[in-house]
Amino acid sequence: MILPWAAYNTERFDTPVLMGTQFGVTFAISNCSSVYSGHLIGFQDNQCNKDAVIAGKIPGTDDPTRDNEYLHVGLDYARAHASRVPVVVLAREARTWGLWPSQLHLDNQRGTSYYIVALGYVFYWLLVPFAIAGALILRRRRVMELPLLAFFVTVALSVALTYGFTRFRAAAEVAIVLLASVALEKALRWLTT
Repeated sequence: MILPWAAYNTERFDTPVLMGTQFGVTFAISNCSSVYSGHLIGFQDNQCNKDAVIAGKIPGTDDPTRDNEYLHVGLDYARAHASRVPVVVLAREARTWGLWPSQLHLDNQRGTSYYIVALGYVFYWLLVPFAIAGALILRRRRVMELPLLAFFVTVALSVALTYGFTRFRAAAEVAIVLLASVALEKALRWLTT
């Protein structure tokens, strides 16, 4: 599916580019001082991108080369502050899975009404216990749940490498709804019998 795009990018640039040229930038804005402590811990800060350019660490060359430089800026920072990485990764996961208290306010800064964002949190937290119960029911029934759990693993790994943000869990929300529906179906059956 992505082969034509990867071939096109490989032909256009000297450096192989499979999908795009934003991973390095993403890594740089999620591995810098303002997101390793303080109120943005585990999130991202575009100021880190600007600081790297101002410091002359990012040359004005083609996109893949520039993205590679950003990646090295982020990697250098993460290596130099390796003792903070576990704490930052935990904060990233907490932000993504709705466990970080101030994340609601950051989600609201993208222009969506505060009440709509808050309502999304309410429905998410109403579904989570049912999803856990649904997973347990499937396990008891010996139904393979690995395909659904793979969504959670994918989101968790992606967030660990980048930054925590509620919208990143969207891939797992389908699995949350499906697992919750198993528990709700069982509850309805129990109530009607």
